[in-house]
Amino acid sequence: MSILRSIGFKIGEAQARAPKVFLIGALLLTLVLLPGIPILFSHIEPSLEKVLPQDIAEVQLMQTMRSQYGADMLVIVARSQTTVLEPKAQQYLDELATRVRSQDYVLSVDAWSDLARITNNGALLPTQEAYEELVYADARSNQFVSSQRDLALLHVRTDTGANAHAVSEVLAAIQGDIADLESTNPGLSIRVSGFNAIDNDTFQIIRSDFIKITGLSFALMVIVLLLYYRGSLKKTLYSLAIMMFALIWTLGLCGYLGLPLNVVTMVAAAMIMALGSSYGINSVYHFYDDFLLQYPLKKAIAHFQEFLIVGLTGSALAEIAAFLALLFGLMPSMHALGIMLAIGIACALLASVLVLPVLFYLWEQSP
Repeated sequence: MSILRSIGFKIGEAQARAPKVFLIGALLLTLVLLPGIPILFSHIEPSLEKVLPQDIAEVQLMQTMRSQYGADMLVIVARSQTTVLEPKAQQYLDELATRVRSQDYVLSVDAWSDLARITNNGALLPTQEAYEELVYADARSNQFVSSQRDLALLHVRTDTGANAHAVSEVLAAIQGDIADLESTNPGLSIRVSGFNAIDNDTFQIIRSDFIKITGLSFALMVIVLLLYYRGSLKKTLYSLAIMMFALIWTLGLCGYLGLPLNVVTMVAAAMIMALGSSYGINSVYHFYDDFLLQYPLKKAIAHFQEFLIVGLTGSALAEIAAFLALLFGLMPSMHALGIMLAIGIACALLASVLVLPVLFYLWEQSP
């Protein structure tokens, strides 16, 4: 412990001698890690399936079945204000099915028009009455047409491996086919559903919720800090500096390491800011009340750093150990969350030790 205190004292003396060197170093590190944040956003993993442990028997069987047969189902739902049994509606759906079959990752498309062609020598049926007869004659029609005759389904079997980019590509291609055929659409309302479509929507939700939660957390913390510091903008900025440096460094490192954003890890940013703010509040309190009143500014920085590095290092190591315990669970998403939070604590410690005393020295006047 005495060695750590001595190291802290020497670091504090160096920071008082050359504060701008430490600050420039922190800013350069920020610039290096900043490009990792958009990389992190490219690693959004919306599939709830990917949150499951990959080594349990049921998941392994599902992966095996997918690799052999394709296990990702989409449903193209066509709704009519009258009936989907009109020949023009079935001709449109048949053409849509043909186009979708040619897309990448699509293994097959099952359409009711396939049954119609089988019964009519490869041609579509000519009248609505003929389609009505087919509904009663072939029980398989119930898979494609609702009992009220206002809905028709196209069953699309894909092999995306629940990969977010592959899912997005398939859905974009289907929407492109729908747009291309809009001029021939006889008034049907077309929607795409299924687990892949849900995953794609979840992708958008994770991204928007991450931004919303992180922004709202930041705003609420600013309000609380201003109230706690009784409107002192300078003290608030000290705490915010720790939060922001820790957050940017953490997100950048996580991006470079390829850690995913999913329904679990999307809360990591808010948690990191909360932990960083606690470091900042404790540091600001002790600096003003225990050191700045007793020593000239340079000595106050050195003694404060001596105190800071001992107190925060022990706290940070304990928190890192606690979060890394998540690695012993079965859920992959919890592993990623544990790593993110451990990195966040380490970055908050680094920002507190290397940046905060420098800001104190630059912004405070000797008593």
